[in-house]
Amino acid sequence: MITMKNIYIFFQILKHSIMSAMEYKLSFLTQIIFMIINNSFFVFIFYLFFLKFKTIWWIEFYEWTILFSLFAFLFSFLHLFVAGFSVISNNIREWKIDSFLLLPIYPLTSILPSKFLVSAIWDLLTSIWIFYLVYIFSDINILWVILLCFKVMFLSIFSSFIILWFMIFFHSLSFYLWSSDQLSRWAFEAILWPSMYPPAIYESTFLKPLFMTILPVFYIVFLPFKLVSDFNILDFSILVFASIFSMFLWIFTFNRWLKKYESGNMMNTNL
Repeated sequence: MITMKNIYIFFQILKHSIMSAMEYKLSFLTQIIFMIINNSFFVFIFYLFFLKFKTIWWIEFYEWTILFSLFAFLFSFLHLFVAGFSVISNNIREWKIDSFLLLPIYPLTSILPSKFLVSAIWDLLTSIWIFYLVYIFSDINILWVILLCFKVMFLSIFSSFIILWFMIFFHSLSFYLWSSDQLSRWAFEAILWPSMYPPAIYESTFLKPLFMTILPVFYIVFLPFKLVSDFNILDFSILVFASIFSMFLWIFTFNRWLKKYESGNMMNTNL
């Protein structure tokens, strides 16, 4: 499934999506500027909270930046490189899958990079520059801060495979339902919003086993969050296994359910 041909075409389609997004330069810059303002205010407000209370939800500012950076990098990685997952349901409902089936490659290889979210660029930059605040407002060595940043980016890539499977599953329900757009949106929010809060607040609640089974929030954010601060081989092996298992699972799910697809004879190769 993963061949040099598929990888090459994946990046060519991604390049085309990026160039299409940048065609309207004013719109492109406007989205970036508003996301800069939005994220900067969000971080600044939390900084003021920590400045006054020192500890919120049992974590300090240094730990909160790691959690926020994991969340921001994961979100940006998904929407910059594989944002096409968000329109799978729409493509199925409107018979646009035909366009991807005409290509001589695995359908998901062309579907996933077919969409590009411009505003996610600043989310990616935010997940990196926020560590500069760690360096300024703590006594941590700059080399250690750089290492933290790389660990966050590295671990977030594994997490993205898990959430990608989760979203492909819900979007692919459109093969059986007329549309699963709204259901997929709810599932995405159910995964991401709990991830913005420290794992400690879910201890001794019914949500903890839920996040380790039905909603894989534990593997997407909480386990990487633990590994950034306290790296160990066992937990890292669990994360890698969960990522690989998820990758094979969403490939199997999509392939299996694709057989239920009824073509609309949309013989259009313009992605």
